[in-house]
Amino acid sequence: RDTKNWNSSSVINIIVPQDLQKRHNGMAEQLLKRNYPLTLEYLNNFRNELSSRATYKKFLKPNNLPFYSLYDIKGYTFSNYKVVWKEISKVVESSVITKTNSKVIVPDHKLVFVNFDNKSESHYFCSLINSSPFEFFVLSSVSTQLPPKVLKEILIPQFELSNPIHLELSHLSQHCHEKVTADIDVTDLEEQINELAAEIWGLTKVELKDIQESLEELR
Repeated sequence: RDTKNWNSSSVINIIVPQDLQKRHNGMAEQLLKRNYPLTLEYLNNFRNELSSRATYKKFLKPNNLPFYSLYDIKGYTFSNYKVVWKEISKVVESSVITKTNSKVIVPDHKLVFVNFDNKSESHYFCSLINSSPFEFFVLSSVSTQLPPKVLKEILIPQFELSNPIHLELSHLSQHCHEKVTADIDVTDLEEQINELAAEIWGLTKVELKDIQESLEELR
């Protein structure tokens, strides 16, 4: 519920006590004790609860990982930019998230995300995800589930710095994020995004209009 079109809010904090080299492993307890003793002291307050997690017992404990280890943490968890959207939703709503006050944002497990190192590329991708053609395809195909596999079913062309349409889509997404944060309507910008997205996918103006009308019915 904290992810909308062009905006996501971080509402809770999480300790991610993973090994700095092997992100999928929890940091060794002796290392955590030596370098971050107060963190270990805090986590020890919840040793029983953390040790009884189903994912810990099934995937982490058999590998003798510490009781506070987190499941499914990889290098991409700490990427500079992520485009996120809700896995369960009747509409497609995505935004770009990045570090806040030098802290990495870790998406909740019910958010789908694609990681990027490049700001321009992440916003280009976000524009296409939020476009009418993309949402129409998704909602007419998968109902209320918006899993990662949709990206195997609709082609998003590789971002190219030399492509003026790609760059304009990126700029429009950045403007949308800025305006939504300031509580300013972005309908005009979204219409420009839809027109450029139609060009990307080879749609005519008539086809785009038909898609938008059908999309209203699907919503």
